[in-house]
Amino acid sequence: MPGWTANLTTTTLPKPVHQNNSDVTTAVQTVTWTADAGNQIMPGEFLRFSALAGPLADNVDKLTFKALQTYSNGDVVRWIDPPAADGAPEPEHPAPTLTLVSEDKGNGAARPATTAETPGADLHCTARWLGGGGLVVGILGLALGIVIAARGRRSGTTTSRARPRSLVDQPPSGQTPTTASSWCLRQVPLCWT
Repeated sequence: MPGWTANLTTTTLPKPVHQNNSDVTTAVQTVTWTADAGNQIMPGEFLRFSALAGPLADNVDKLTFKALQTYSNGDVVRWIDPPAADGAPEPEHPAPTLTLVSEDKGNGAARPATTAETPGADLHCTARWLGGGGLVVGILGLALGIVIAARGRRSGTTTSRARPRSLVDQPPSGQTPTTASSWCLRQVPLCWT
């Protein structure tokens, strides 16, 4: 993660795990992310830290990870409270929990729940559809503007480049008005004197 350094602490497994044609004897026990100089999470801000893990347990529905958050002034917030039971109020500092679902009823391998199985996923889906729709409308507007500009250039004339014309014309050459108010309006078939 840019701006952060991750330090891993490993532990020896009590029993090796066979994975990818080899036996795994150690596993990561803790991950500590430390902000690089000049980088921090301000009060009210949120930052998501990712970790890749596997294989996941196949005999539980949820995995709970305890987390300690240390501030630059030395204060520590312990995100270790167990998840609330159904209907109970959420604790002040709940531990992060990963809900697992079986990939296939027959094989029992666990995987993280998909967004469709996660509460609040409908909001993310709606936001993505609205954002995508706005993007499509913007692209169509840009295309329409380009087409209109191209048509104006092809016609060779625009109203801003046209030579201004007088609405009032002088009488045809060789004719003189009989009074000072004798004149003819362009594109009007009548003349008066």
